[in-house]
Amino acid sequence: MAIGTGQTARKSLVAVADRTVVAVVNMGTGVLVGRCCEPADFAAYVVAFSIFVLSTMVQQALVAGPLSILGASRDGADAVRFSGSMLVLQSLAALLMSALVAVSAVLLHTLGASGPAMTSSLLALAGVLFFLQTRDFLRTLFFSRLYPGRALVVDCIFSAVYVASVGCLWLGSTGAWSPPRPGMLSGHTVFLAAGTSAALALLPGIWMARNLLERPSSSLPSHLSEAWRFGRWGLIRSGSNYVNTYSSLYALGLLSSAAEVAALGAIRQVVNLLPLVFQPALNIMVPKLARAYVGAGWATANRKMWIYACGLMVLAAPLCIATSVCARPIMHHLYAGRYDSYAMIASVWIVFQVVLKIPLLFLFTMSAVTRRPWIRAMASLAATPLTLVGLILMVPSLGVLGAMAVTSSVGVAICVASYAWTAVCEKRGPVENALAETT
Repeated sequence: MAIGTGQTARKSLVAVADRTVVAVVNMGTGVLVGRCCEPADFAAYVVAFSIFVLSTMVQQALVAGPLSILGASRDGADAVRFSGSMLVLQSLAALLMSALVAVSAVLLHTLGASGPAMTSSLLALAGVLFFLQTRDFLRTLFFSRLYPGRALVVDCIFSAVYVASVGCLWLGSTGAWSPPRPGMLSGHTVFLAAGTSAALALLPGIWMARNLLERPSSSLPSHLSEAWRFGRWGLIRSGSNYVNTYSSLYALGLLSSAAEVAALGAIRQVVNLLPLVFQPALNIMVPKLARAYVGAGWATANRKMWIYACGLMVLAAPLCIATSVCARPIMHHLYAGRYDSYAMIASVWIVFQVVLKIPLLFLFTMSAVTRRPWIRAMASLAATPLTLVGLILMVPSLGVLGAMAVTSSVGVAICVASYAWTAVCEKRGPVENALAETT
């Protein structure tokens, strides 16, 4: 099996188009929910969506990470067999996480710790999580083998069905079809629409992946063991990253109000416009950095990393400036004026995305490229207490602004520490199998 060929720039543009389709659809859905629902209901959707993000982080650690890094350096039949083993791991992990979400929803409802909106959203998420994550697996597979066009096809099908479904829900809730049914567009109906769309998109996706997957054989145990040794550190990192990033939602809910949770969710919808530019390029560039490291060593991979980072900063700058300047009118029109008072926070956060986050993401990635995932895991884990203490001190008095300041500062510290640690390890000499450092 040959890996897809072509220039990095061309494939990165396809990846940008793919991510743009998905991100625009997801943002539009979140905006509709925020616009049509009351802040308390929108807050329930935001929290439920954060649970979905947590499940995605677990998938990224145990499946997507090994597939992108370990799978990208394989060729021929070995790559096909490894991908098949990762599909088995993906299926088991998705089913387990679905069960955990469902049990948690029932338990919280029984204890009176969640309202009807939260319970219904979590149960809907549990029902569709398998389909959503299997679709993400196919996307990662296509990117790791440098076939971003196939990922774009899957996402276009998903997005078309999803937009049509959510559009029907919105029209029904606004009374376009008499009589009006305000509850049609809600957190749980949006999750159900997403799951149905993902299930339909899997049909052509599996067909396009037929030559990239092989039924697991006797190599399954060794592949799963290798993925676990690599991914366990990513699992620790993902849990720590979730706390460092999303604990602000829970801190606002506990120490401030549901309205602040909804406001943070609204801000993130606007801020997340920026990953349309740089996140998909990472899907192409990280496997290339992994190959550069294996083939030419740290110096070459490090030089390419800085070239990629600077290029993406230049590419993202115009969108960053335009979005930052227009943050207030954007939020006013998207959310009917409900969150206008938070526009300045959104503007500052958008600037942070380009000035710091793009290079920081590359710095953070280099420990995985060098097959030292434990560095990122330990850096994230060490920062978790700082996040929790910072939120406890800052959120009661500063609310959303305090939450943003804490999570951004901790994010900078994690990325810089991870890169510095990786560089120190490389100065000690190349490691034939950096995974051995984790055993």
